[in-house]
Amino acid sequence: MQLAKRLGWDSLTFSQILEEVNPVQQEYFKMLFLELEQELMRLIESKELAERIINVRIYELLITVERKAGIPYDNTRTVNLDECSHVNLCDRYI
Repeated sequence: MQLAKRLGWDSLTFSQILEEVNPVQQEYFKMLFLELEQELMRLIESKELAERIINVRIYELLITVERKAGIPYDNTRTVNLDECSHVNLCDRYI
């Protein structure tokens, strides 16, 4: 980031940076940007998978807490609030 700032590239997109460099550097930068983009896509995919796993674990934890608290619900996770004494747990779904 510091180098990009010194070069005046800190506010430029990849495409804009490619326009600023000479043709020899363009080919090299294109390869670097492609590699960077692939790594970014892997990070995004990893983040999404981690979020799914976390949401499943939270859901499992919520079910366990609800069962221990005696909160009634059916298989569609519909809670009968009239029968629920722990309303603060009944109105949150993940």
